[in-house]
Amino acid sequence: MTRKVAKKQAVVVVHGMGEQRPMRTVRAFVDAVWLADRSLTVLAGDGEKRVWVRPDARFASHELSRIRTNRLGLQKGLDGRVGPGPATDFYEFYWQHLMGPSRWRNVVDWLVPLLWRRLGRVPVPLRSAWYALWVIVCVVLFCFVDGLLSKAGLGLFEPVFGEWATAMRMLVAFVSALIGVVGGTYGVLPYLGDAARYLDDAPGNVAARQSIRAEGLRLLRALHESGEYDRIVLVGHSLGSVIAYDVLRLLWAEAELFDGEPPAEVAALEVAAVALRERPSRETRDAWLDAQRRLVDVLRREDRWLVTDLVTLGSPLAHAEVFLARDRADFDGLVEERGLPVSPPVLEGGRVVFTRPDGTWRAHHGAPFAAVRWTNLYFPYDGALSGDLVGGPVRGLFGTGVLDVPVRSSRVGGLRCHVHYWRVDDNVGEHIVELQRAVDLGRASWPA
Repeated sequence: MTRKVAKKQAVVVVHGMGEQRPMRTVRAFVDAVWLADRSLTVLAGDGEKRVWVRPDARFASHELSRIRTNRLGLQKGLDGRVGPGPATDFYEFYWQHLMGPSRWRNVVDWLVPLLWRRLGRVPVPLRSAWYALWVIVCVVLFCFVDGLLSKAGLGLFEPVFGEWATAMRMLVAFVSALIGVVGGTYGVLPYLGDAARYLDDAPGNVAARQSIRAEGLRLLRALHESGEYDRIVLVGHSLGSVIAYDVLRLLWAEAELFDGEPPAEVAALEVAAVALRERPSRETRDAWLDAQRRLVDVLRREDRWLVTDLVTLGSPLAHAEVFLARDRADFDGLVEERGLPVSPPVLEGGRVVFTRPDGTWRAHHGAPFAAVRWTNLYFPYDGALSGDLVGGPVRGLFGTGVLDVPVRSSRVGGLRCHVHYWRVDDNVGEHIVELQRAVDLGRASWPA
């Protein structure tokens, strides 16, 4: 027996830091997860895989468009019947224009507290960067003191370099100026400026943070309310993964999931959550993911909640005890207070739901990952000049329900890895295969 044409699925891509241009990220992303995925076949008669670009009123900017694919081939749905697979709409949540230009003061105000941390409070993966920053600070201080003392004939270069002191002083000044101008124009300020302004809750940054989150919420609400979709995938790269995480937790906090008593799948998920927390293993994690999928299927059927996946790429959330809290103890406190959602969720009286005074049920605000699978991809960093310094595993902070996936590429090396999570080479690399598996356009985990 055939079924009616499936609803579409939506993929929302949140770009990273660094003065990004509209649609650049999502276009490359579509190439990686749709056009380059040889496992996906389209409906007979549709020819080859294609995309169409069209304006969409759900965007607040005319710079942005929706990218639509043709439909997938025949699939078995939730009801067991076979029918045409869904088309996919790709959206880019573009936030760069809401951030505005950054200033050096934003970067300095953010970096100084990080530099003044004791070494023991600096996560091991970040220590090489912490050492490098201190070397830069020491060189700057050395040159500053030398400049003061040289006026009295007591320069610091003379005892070390003798007659070459003046030449060395000029060389250091030239190199410092070159690094400052080039790095400030093309590297430090555009990239760290975005991170500094979003991750630092200083009063001057609050308006930009609020605008970005509000626009992300508006887009996800519009997709939920449109009636066009039965699944939404939220993908965040770099700083965009932090933004995606924030928007997801805020959207969940306002969701109304149940009219009456919660379905039996909620109780099964709570049992699986306790088992995974108390006895983390492959078996308990698989049981957790299965319980999570069953609850998601119920919510999707009733159009109560459509976000099935959060996919993070090169995420600074790997260092959340530094970027979102004062230290690990402070981070753990925020988790226990349910200010920072984790997977599996922190339960409230052994439950992810509670009854309100009027007798209705509601999922508690800190439990979005009761119904959202989180997959985190990262290039392992070796502590030197290989891998992704920004990203890393997040399970140690955000719970054993997160799927951490280390990836590698035979073509991309060094620190450039951070911007190559969706780069397609002549041969589709491991990082692309894992990205395709995480986004799951073929609906292996989420039948239409």
